Amino acid sequence: MGERPRLAYDGRALDCLIRFLPSQCSIRVPTGTNLLEAARLAGLLLADDGCGGWGTCSRCVVRIVEGGEGVAAESEGEKEAKRSNGIEQDLRFACFISLDQDLTVTTPCGEADRSAAPLFEA
Repeated sequence: MGERPRLAYDGRALDCLIRFLPSQCSIRVPTGTNLLEAARLAGLLLADDGCGGWGTCSRCVVRIVEGGEGVAAESEGEKEAKRSNGIEQDLRFACFISLDQDLTVTTPCGEADRSAAPLFEA
């Protein structure tokens, strides 16, 4: 028999492995989880958003290090948020990214540190 998949609290399979640098924190989350929510679940300061995930505060910007090929293109809302906040072209708002694959990300200043105990570990 094959190994049973790990499940989230709501019964969804934990399909996506997300790694945050430089903290080396990794977390498995269900497909469809928002990257900002994954950071919150991992207990990272990146998750200390001030706008509720609408892209207006620019506190959740990340650089995708690995796995970005399959990430959905920027929406018009994300493009506008980047213009409004003067965000570099190669950065993405975590609040705009819905996860469907493994991903490694870092913050532009390398400050994705733990702020709380993670709810799920990889």
